[in-house]
Amino acid sequence: MLPLKHRIEHAQTLFDMNKISAIPKEILKLNSLLSQLEMPETSEVVKLISQNMNLTAELIKTANYPVFSKNRATNVSSIRDAVDVIGLKSLKSLVMGIYYSMEYLGRARAEINQLSLNTAAMCSFLSPNVMNVNPDQAYLAGLFYNSGAILMATKFKDYDDAFMETLSSPFHNKLIENKRYTVCRHVAGLLLVKKWQLGKFMGHVIYQSHKKQLSDIEDDQIRALVALIQLSEACIIQHEMADYYSEEVEMMRQNANKELMIEEQEISETIAFLFPQPSGG
Repeated sequence: MLPLKHRIEHAQTLFDMNKISAIPKEILKLNSLLSQLEMPETSEVVKLISQNMNLTAELIKTANYPVFSKNRATNVSSIRDAVDVIGLKSLKSLVMGIYYSMEYLGRARAEINQLSLNTAAMCSFLSPNVMNVNPDQAYLAGLFYNSGAILMATKFKDYDDAFMETLSSPFHNKLIENKRYTVCRHVAGLLLVKKWQLGKFMGHVIYQSHKKQLSDIEDDQIRALVALIQLSEACIIQHEMADYYSEEVEMMRQNANKELMIEEQEISETIAFLFPQPSGG
C-alpha cells in the first residue's frame, strides 16, 4: 500500500477541493469569538448566529437532540435557548459540526446520514464513562468519522450502495473501497479536515476510526474516541440495521469495549433511550 502522503495526493486528484464549500463568514467569526480567552457575552453569540438563517435552524435542531435536551421538559425554539442548552464552551467545539450537518448531511443515502447522527449521539451519551473525553468532543468525533463517505457519495454514483455493503465488514472497508475506487472514505475525510482546518487530532480519529488493533493507537484520547465510535457504530448496526450485523461487527463491538470497559447495562440503557422501540399493540 502506498504511504499515506501519496494516498492523500491521489485523493486530491480525484476530488475537486474547490467544490467543497468555503466556511461562511458568520461561522468563522463565531469560531473566533468562542476561541477568545474570555467567554463572550451570550447576547453577542446570539446576534452573530441570527445573521445566518440556516445556521440558526441547524443550531436549534442540534439543541433538540436528546444528547443535549434530555433534561429539558419543552423543545428548544429560540437561538438563546439553544445556546443555553448547548453551552458556550460546548458550542465552540460544535460549530464546525453544526456547519457540516447543515452543508453536507443530506448529500448521501439517508442511512449514511442517520448513522453519523446516531453514532454522534451515542458517543456523546457514553462519553462520561470514558476518561479524558468530554461529551461535545465525542459528539463531534462521531459526527465527522464518516465525513469522507459524504465526499465519496458526491463523487461516485454507486458509492451509497457500496457503503451499505461494507457495513458488515468494518475492518475491511478501506481495502474494499481502495480496490473499487482507488480511494477510501478515511483518506477522503482527511481532505475535509485540511480544507476546514479541523486539526491533526480530528484527522487521526477519522483515519483510524475502523482500525482493528486499537492497541496500536498510541494517543490515549484518540484511542478512546476511536473505541467509542466503534462501539457506538456496532450497537447501532445491531439494533437499527440488523441485516448488516455480522461476526466482524460483533468482533468490533467486543474489541472496542475491552478498551472502554463500559458496563453492558449502561450501554443497554443508552440504546433504549436513544432508540426506543415502538410499543406493541
